[in-house]
Amino acid sequence: MTVGGFAITQLYDDFFVLQEPGVRCFLLIDTRRALLIDTGFGRGDIAAAVRAVTPLPVTVVHTHADPDHIGGTAAFQRVLLHRGDLPRFQSRVSTRSLTVTFLSDGDTLTAGKYRFQVLHLPGHTPGSIALLERQKRFLISGDTLQTEPVYLFGPGREPGRYLSSLQRLYHLAGSFDTVLPAHGSCPVSAGVLDDLIGCTQRYLSRELPPHQLPAGSPIGDKCRLYRWGSAALLGEIGGPPR
Repeated sequence: MTVGGFAITQLYDDFFVLQEPGVRCFLLIDTRRALLIDTGFGRGDIAAAVRAVTPLPVTVVHTHADPDHIGGTAAFQRVLLHRGDLPRFQSRVSTRSLTVTFLSDGDTLTAGKYRFQVLHLPGHTPGSIALLERQKRFLISGDTLQTEPVYLFGPGREPGRYLSSLQRLYHLAGSFDTVLPAHGSCPVSAGVLDDLIGCTQRYLSRELPPHQLPAGSPIGDKCRLYRWGSAALLGEIGGPPR
């Protein structure tokens, strides 16, 4: 089913994927309220897509505040995000009609049968988070873990902190088997973490050659592609900051 430009599929019980070209959001149904993880680019009508699944009021949870994750937020009223991404969020979304609540590392979010631990994982952005469901053994990772290249160039990207966040996830890897990213393949194995750690380490130590993006890429003059194993990063043209 496609509504408002979003392809809607059910992944688990009371757990839906809302997919628009280039990014996916997740919708979880509780008895009194729905939890919407990110809102996409804003090109389609995500509110209509949500209404096609449930009439319940919605709380939006942002994994981070890049434009492809907050584009549809103005259609809702209640938003949860990490304070570290508030400047990024406010640069694109007016908060005058929103009720914004800040999430902290270790907070718990529940939606029906799902219970998530909030993990603050800075690096991709200052306020990036992931949501860990220990009992059902999956991680909603935002852009921190994915098979697509991870953006580590431009303002707010901190490759060193990103590596620390990946290493934190490595120590939690016994708590999840499946990763649900916003981009690329989904679901993916938690094994994606190993190559991302190796790629980031080698990027930081300047061991990886930079590759130019294909001609016509809108970001080709801003970054370079760095690959190792199955993982890839989009980093600075001259490599990581010294």
